[in-house]
Amino acid sequence: MDAAPTPNDRHTVFVRLMDALPASKLSAPMTPTASEQYPLIIMSNLGRGEYIALTVQGDPMDRISPQGSIIAVNKADRVLVPGKPYVFCHRGKVAYRIWRSDPARLQPYSTNPIHEPIYLKDQTEAEQILVGRVRRTTLDL
Repeated sequence: MDAAPTPNDRHTVFVRLMDALPASKLSAPMTPTASEQYPLIIMSNLGRGEYIALTVQGDPMDRISPQGSIIAVNKADRVLVPGKPYVFCHRGKVAYRIWRSDPARLQPYSTNPIHEPIYLKDQTEAEQILVGRVRRTTLDL
């Protein structure tokens, strides 16, 4: 039997599961007071970064992260790449969306047609509200 992974393992990362991410409507779940109060989950092969994990609730991103998925967000990844998923804090509320640059918008990726893009002035506004890039989504069945 293999030993349990440790933070010293080359490819293992311990990530804090901060809170639920209500993806169906914008709301503010990320209110960390003391990070130790949040449980640790083990993820591997994420690469370098500063990671948090969030649980998805709702369906604006259900094509890649259905409700109940856990997403790993790299807060150190601050470069916006069109077509990639990110977490943003827009007007005090958290949104998990795909970044699109022309025009600047936070695009849902959903099977539910009710979800609409959140339009921004420009990329600079997006960079100011960026939490980090979503590097992984997982779902236990």
